[in-house]
Amino acid sequence: GEFREDHDIRFPVHVLNTRAPDALYGALRTEVSGALPTTIIYNKMGKVVHVWERDTTYDELAGAVKALL
Repeated sequence: GEFREDHDIRFPVHVLNTRAPDALYGALRTEVSGALPTTIIYNKMGKVVHVWERDTTYDELAGAVKALL
């Protein structure tokens, strides 16, 4: 979509056409409370390795991603 192109987003983006909690959990592959912001980090195999249902700092995010590289 236009947002992805404007922001040079190169990773897959999926949009659910339902608000059913089970569909959300299945798509995310983890349970979340619905709190915002929520950040989920996956490893290369698609396994959830971090879930933050709160604000995160740059250092937290950078450390989590760097550990996966």
